[in-house]
Amino acid sequence: MYKSLNFRICLRLAILGALTVCLWQFVNRVPARGFMQTGRKVSVEVRQLPPQNGVVPVELKCGMAQLSAPNTMQNYSCIIGNNTNKKIRSFSLIYTDVNEQDGKEFKASRFITFDMLIHLDFKESSTDKSIPPGGEYTLTPAGPTSYENAVIKKVEVELDHVEFDDGNVIGPNEGGVKIITRRREGAAKYKQWLMQKYDGKDRSENAIVLLIQMAPDSPSELGLVDDGLEQGAEMYRVLLLKRYNTFGAAELRKLFDR
Repeated sequence: MYKSLNFRICLRLAILGALTVCLWQFVNRVPARGFMQTGRKVSVEVRQLPPQNGVVPVELKCGMAQLSAPNTMQNYSCIIGNNTNKKIRSFSLIYTDVNEQDGKEFKASRFITFDMLIHLDFKESSTDKSIPPGGEYTLTPAGPTSYENAVIKKVEVELDHVEFDDGNVIGPNEGGVKIITRRREGAAKYKQWLMQKYDGKDRSENAIVLLIQMAPDSPSELGLVDDGLEQGAEMYRVLLLKRYNTFGAAELRKLFDR
């Protein structure tokens, strides 16, 4: 009797184990329905700059865009290739998501900007970050980006402007250059404000250190009236604080005793 009972128990355990293995293999071989619906990719169409002497001066290459849901862009990467003999110190791109809602197509565009020279005080360090001739720069737009009750059909990407180390600019310049210009103006305003505080404190770099260690909110007397100016001021503050933390007060004296 006991042998028969033990046999039945062992048989049931064996069957349960076999079913578990089969179920595990089924789950791992057949994707879940939700993943099949949402884990898809859409194309990223690139609009290149006009060629110069038969060569695209700054070339864009982008991979497919990954969706985590029909209305949610997860991520994708683009590579900027410098085919000129100059260094690139700033550039901006226009990203356009092409969507469909209730049978109608609509587009949502935004600028992405990169500036390696927010202020001349950091020109030496910015040179190391510039894209050299023949070099490449890989970027991934921040995500995810989601649209309510819409389906993302594709993405369009184009270079809006490219600025070289000699100051020359190419591209349609639809707005990216304005964003970078405002940021640089904000950085200059912040430097000017610090200079006034420096001169008013018997030229003490300690006064400057206290100011740049403040919370990131920009002082009201700076007159920063838009996001671009505020971003530029904050960029200058962060770079200056980094230089101070790395090299000490002597570096501040170099900048403010000019």
